[in-house]
Amino acid sequence: MTKTMATTQELLELERFMIRRGGWTYLRLIYLLDSLQQIPLPRNVLSYGCGMGFHEYYLARAFPSVQIDALDIDSRAIGYACRHYHAPNLRFILGDYQQVRQAYDLVFSIEVLEHIPEPWPVLTAMCRHANYLFLLVPQWHNTTPEQKEHLRRALGHQHVGFTRQEICKHLRANGFRMLKHSNCYWEDRGGLARRLLEKVGTPDTETTDIFRRLFRLDLREGSIPSRDGRGLAQGLKVLACKT
Repeated sequence: MTKTMATTQELLELERFMIRRGGWTYLRLIYLLDSLQQIPLPRNVLSYGCGMGFHEYYLARAFPSVQIDALDIDSRAIGYACRHYHAPNLRFILGDYQQVRQAYDLVFSIEVLEHIPEPWPVLTAMCRHANYLFLLVPQWHNTTPEQKEHLRRALGHQHVGFTRQEICKHLRANGFRMLKHSNCYWEDRGGLARRLLEKVGTPDTETTDIFRRLFRLDLREGSIPSRDGRGLAQGLKVLACKT
């Protein structure tokens, strides 16, 4: 996949910003960029549930020939994105999936479906408007009722956990086939951490601490066991295309 890049320094600063936020912001970007490498360069892209627009702004700066439309129902998030991120090929839209009218080469949704009480009609709408589809969803379907309730209260999850089988079944019903799918958010993420460090360079103490929390990995000593000892993948990422 070829691209016309913004300045290397500008993109590096965007990546460092995402790393400084902690959480999963930067890791989600890596998953998205990896999937973009598997498909032809899209002419236009729709992000469903863009939030504050970090990933969408990065794509707009990294791929200036691609039109990026970013949709969200949260007026505060869209307001933040409109104030902070501007690019000629980037448009933030306040609304839901029912407002989408045009077709897109790529539609992606990063950890959005779990916040929707009835996610399947939304996924059907995404399929209707997409040629390629990238999804990143939690895979916490084995959690206890107490854990599910915590996720609902703390993170606003309405649909806690998806399986590869149910995602695949729904995609097939809407005329899509999986190109690539894999577990993600593994407890032991040593290989991925090394690839990230190649992008950001040797980390300082603050960055090392962020990576340790992000990957549960000590960059000098190897993996850190998870607290519950399960070591399971907590997420699922899917790349699919229209048949």
